[in-house]
Amino acid sequence: MAYYPNITTTLQGLDSISAANAASKAIIFTRVVFGDGAVPDGTSIESMTDMVSAKMELSVTDAENQGNGQYSIYATISNGDLETGFRATEIGVYAKVDGDESDKLFAYTNGGAYGEYIPSKSIPVKAQNIQVDVSIGNAETVNITLKDDTYVTVDALNRHNTSETAHENRLIVATTANKPTSMADKGIWVEILED
Repeated sequence: MAYYPNITTTLQGLDSISAANAASKAIIFTRVVFGDGAVPDGTSIESMTDMVSAKMELSVTDAENQGNGQYSIYATISNGDLETGFRATEIGVYAKVDGDESDKLFAYTNGGAYGEYIPSKSIPVKAQNIQVDVSIGNAETVNITLKDDTYVTVDALNRHNTSETAHENRLIVATTANKPTSMADKGIWVEILED
């Protein structure tokens, strides 16, 4: 069974939180990366700026605010395109500050020999959902980058369907014939007519 220590926010991640707060911008989680590297001797995880040996990039499928400065990042792993199997010793979460062109290694963990083996596509396995919990400290706004090839999982759909803000401001009952200013762009409104 795989075991990974708690993920550590890198110095780049801490800098991103500070920059986002200073500029009142969002932190955008862009991808989760798996690799088979080991942390080099004499290197702290906090000082790392990239994966040691990246092997697989996963699209972020969802994110959830857990409160107290913690965020859960969700991704789906599939070996459908993987040419060579590997032991996933390292996991990295990448993010950027809204407006930045490139993302940076935000958080990292390394399970070493306890990492999960991911076989090549010649041994198909079911896609698996993963959850990586990261610390965002006092970041005010967090977003995610969704790509067209991301999976919608049952868990993500259930979180969406039970969210009080999933379809916020889409249907409004109003006393005016004009579109209410608080309504979403693609919403509809019903005007109440007085007798």
